[in-house]
Amino acid sequence: YMSVLLYGASVMNGVLEEKRDRIVELIVSSIRAEQLMLGKVVGIGATGVLQMSIWVAFAALLIINAPQLASLFNAPDEVVETLAAGGLLPSVPLSVGILFVIYCAGGFFLYSTMYAVLGAIATTSQEAQQLVFPVIMPLIIGFFLVPMATQNPDGGAAVIGSLVPFTSPMVMPVRAIIGGVPLLQLFLSIALLIGTGLA
Repeated sequence: YMSVLLYGASVMNGVLEEKRDRIVELIVSSIRAEQLMLGKVVGIGATGVLQMSIWVAFAALLIINAPQLASLFNAPDEVVETLAAGGLLPSVPLSVGILFVIYCAGGFFLYSTMYAVLGAIATTSQEAQQLVFPVIMPLIIGFFLVPMATQNPDGGAAVIGSLVPFTSPMVMPVRAIIGGVPLLQLFLSIALLIGTGLA
């Protein structure tokens, strides 16, 4: 949710900056507008992936060294022993990681292209900020559908939220992890997400 909001806004601001500084006119004389937008989305997306990789690596280092850090801060012996045994964190299957990456990338691609469109439509940053709300509203709805998906993964709201491309990046991974999802729904959700982003 946060990565889509932060890096999507970066895409929008990048498009606005290129328009304001008249850079886009020079660039579009050499490449097509679709290539420019895809390059902007992929470039800023790669920046986001690098930043998130740094966060994950730092968290992994903390988890690996948790017993030493806990004893350094004078934690009770029971806590240090539990950390050394690895009892605080659940094991996460590889399929969960793959599903998360697919939906995170698909959601980022979908929302950052919409942010890029807003940047192309708006003439100033203030105007762009006024146009952002309709774009982030489905993302917010998806955020609020997640608790419903955790309580009832096969309920109507969870199923619809996991199939609609604008909410599926938030709802489908949670639903798939908690309750299991029929493969047809999973593949349909991924196809709709990618197809909507490309459209």
